[in-house]
Amino acid sequence: MKETLYIRISSQEQMPIQWLIAADLQSDELASGELANKGELVSLAEKAENRDVVVLADSANIGIYSLNVPGKSDRVMRATIPYTLEDDLAEDVESLFFAYANKPKDYRGNNNNFFTVIAHQQMELWLSWFKEAGIAVKTMIPDVLTLPQIDNNPAMISLNQQWLVRTSSWGGFNIDNDFAELVLAQKLAQKLALTQQTKNSEQESEQPNNDADTTTGLLSTCIVDCYSPQEFVIEDVEFNSQAEELPLLLMARGAANQAINLLQGQYLVKDERSPVIKNWLWVAGVAAVALTLNIVGKVIEISTLDNKIAQVNESIEANYKKAFPQTKRVRLSTLKRTLSREIENSGGGSTTSGMLAMMAQVQPAFSQVPNLKPESVRFDGKRSELRLSVTANDYQSFEKFKSILEDSSLTVTVGAQNNQGDKVTGSFSIRSN
Repeated sequence: MKETLYIRISSQEQMPIQWLIAADLQSDELASGELANKGELVSLAEKAENRDVVVLADSANIGIYSLNVPGKSDRVMRATIPYTLEDDLAEDVESLFFAYANKPKDYRGNNNNFFTVIAHQQMELWLSWFKEAGIAVKTMIPDVLTLPQIDNNPAMISLNQQWLVRTSSWGGFNIDNDFAELVLAQKLAQKLALTQQTKNSEQESEQPNNDADTTTGLLSTCIVDCYSPQEFVIEDVEFNSQAEELPLLLMARGAANQAINLLQGQYLVKDERSPVIKNWLWVAGVAAVALTLNIVGKVIEISTLDNKIAQVNESIEANYKKAFPQTKRVRLSTLKRTLSREIENSGGGSTTSGMLAMMAQVQPAFSQVPNLKPESVRFDGKRSELRLSVTANDYQSFEKFKSILEDSSLTVTVGAQNNQGDKVTGSFSIRSN
């Protein structure tokens, strides 16, 4: 079961810090404690490992607002909000951070934008505490907004010499004990008046016509659910004592339903992967690079082979056309069959005693007697005889050519020789022994 570490911080470094570990589904306390100040946050680093960390921030430093802003685009409306409030804020808009929320489930009213305002300096200070302690914070919520509400009543609890007060589904404040009764009287009187105004508006809208009796009842008492002992006496305020609970456990139960996380915009925290996942991703990355390089290498190799095959095919086609000049088109797919047919037409026989075998034996003689040139070649398959018509520069070339062939174990018969100007023509009949 997933567990969450809740940490409640104040605005001052020297103030105590409360922490609690709870199971998400049950929100039961598994462990809790208090640190003397922010310097001891590092002691929670081990407890934060493998747990979500939710920070409950002191609302004394956070303004909670809602407005009714004309428009349909959230982006456009939110861009105008800081300057709409500019005159009501004590600091320059540029020094403040605006964090926006969804509409609270129990909200009753006409406002359509819900947000908090906090100084950038305060946000950066808080985040620096956790960075120094080595704690990864996932969520930060104003503490008062996590208090429970029963029948939409205000709720309050005492913590760190403060009273945390939630006045509505989107409203609340923190006040030091020394000023608690005075501020409570003022704030709760405002709450009572606002509630009365809302009730009157609802009753008026339910009247069947304007001539009917529109007399409305008056609310005489503001009921406040109190989760800590108190001795306040405030006119028109009734304090309804609830069962006392550990403050952080009470707030942990309400944190899961909150509509805001202060860590947004420039303070948004991206989820960090575990070291194991990072290692696997690194291995997968290396494997992907290796596979890519291998595929690229194969593509290059195939491309190189394709180029070589193309060159060989061009060479075969050129040689074939040179051997058979009458050929206009060469089909490589049928070249073997075509070549066999041409050899047969030329009198070729078997591969051992046929024309090609004889030509292979005769070829060295032509190389040694370069001035003797073949004019025609004919092969008599029945007699296994190669017949050559040749020309040479002199009669001695005929004798030399014959002698070389006979040294190659061939039977050579020299035909008639004729002198035609500066050339001598003649013939040879050649057979294998």
